[in-house]
Amino acid sequence: MANAPSPSVGDMFTVVVVHHAQITADDTGGTTFKVPFKCRIVKAVGTVEAIGGGTPFTDVDLVVKEGSTTVCTLAAVDSSAIVSGGGTAAPDYACDADDVLELEIDITGGASTPTADGINVCLYCVRE
Repeated sequence: MANAPSPSVGDMFTVVVVHHAQITADDTGGTTFKVPFKCRIVKAVGTVEAIGGGTPFTDVDLVVKEGSTTVCTLAAVDSSAIVSGGGTAAPDYACDADDVLELEIDITGGASTPTADGINVCLYCVRE
């Protein structure tokens, strides 16, 4: 964000978190990001581009956490189908500048080399 203008207090901005690696099992602690300034997360959308394998995952939940506190959980895959429009939540969660948030990926099902790709979370925030 070095070259991007800083939003003023009350302005909305987005933080996009991309998990680049293909996953084959739960993933915790692999993707973290630092909140740029004091804000409130008012909406979150999580998507998975593709699931595959002989027996694909039946559920993929994207969990945004701050330490041990769950900010929101987004159901991105439900019953072996990618959720249309992705999972959404309205967490109304306050963050301070430099708070570190973490993306965890919790999966269920899948027996024969299941995979998930293109995992993204977009956080809609209002600067405070």
